Amino acid sequence: MRVLFLKDVPGVALGGDVKEVKNGYARNYLIPYNIAVLANDESMKQVEKIKVESEKERIALMEDLKAVFESIKDLTVNIPMLSSQTGKLYGSVGHDIISGAIKESKNIEIEDRYIKLSESIKLKNMDRKIDQPIARWGGCVKSPLLCATAFNV
Repeated sequence: MRVLFLKDVPGVALGGDVKEVKNGYARNYLIPYNIAVLANDESMKQVEKIKVESEKERIALMEDLKAVFESIKDLTVNIPMLSSQTGKLYGSVGHDIISGAIKESKNIEIEDRYIKLSESIKLKNMDRKIDQPIARWGGCVKSPLLCATAFNV
């Protein structure tokens, strides 16, 4: 089924794109939630308008994200975790734990998908730099934003 996307869907399409999707995906999710409409002659007249609006929304989101990441640029977060005597953590420090620690220390809520780790944190006292997303679809640029360390409780 050909649909015109009204909003951005990460990993699928940007707002204003016309794509062929599976019938069930369009009928059960995209169309009922007003994410897309059927691509017919009437809806195709609005493609440029939708693309411009979506681009404005993406630019606004990117500016908001840059401001948030600039405010936590030199932030160091200590995350207490249980570890063995050899220094291995029982479990690992993931995106959800890091975003929770940022929320506690700076009262800034960051979605887990915006936190990119080059490798998982499994040893105590490991410093890790988090990659800063430039845009959801533009990939990531490595920049020192945050160091997460873990230690014995």
